[in-house]
Amino acid sequence: MTAHLMTRSGVVAATINCYRLQCGLPACHSASGTPVMLTSSQAGAIGMPEGLGRRVLRSLRIAMLAGPVLAEPDEGNWLFLSTPIQDSRPDLLTGLAEVGVFVVAPGRPITLPEDLHGRDERWVVAPLPRRDLTPWQAVLATIRRSAVGMAA
Repeated sequence: MTAHLMTRSGVVAATINCYRLQCGLPACHSASGTPVMLTSSQAGAIGMPEGLGRRVLRSLRIAMLAGPVLAEPDEGNWLFLSTPIQDSRPDLLTGLAEVGVFVVAPGRPITLPEDLHGRDERWVVAPLPRRDLTPWQAVLATIRRSAVGMAA
């Protein structure tokens, strides 16, 4: 009996394929060989401090709109992966920067865990096969409702 052993690069390649083909995330290899998602015309990301993120996620779950959420432990932020933000109005984020909300700039790489099945602690909510990303409008509206009274 021959055991099939995958190299790390083979595991990463398989993970990237799953991210792309099953979960619809625009994943690719970074220069260092880790999986990344570039914010693009296919996917966006909205970040916020973990405390606000918990409130937003709770509300999105109640509305059955929760999608993938990634923790950035070094920064203390959560990134809500969403449909791409296709609105450039300057007032779009008015009042949200004060509570730490930001939109990840187009083209910025977001490092994805090598384990897409939720066993990596960075996945607050792992992506699920054949599930659409949360519409960015729903994320921002939920942030606005959840952030009421938070600004100093």
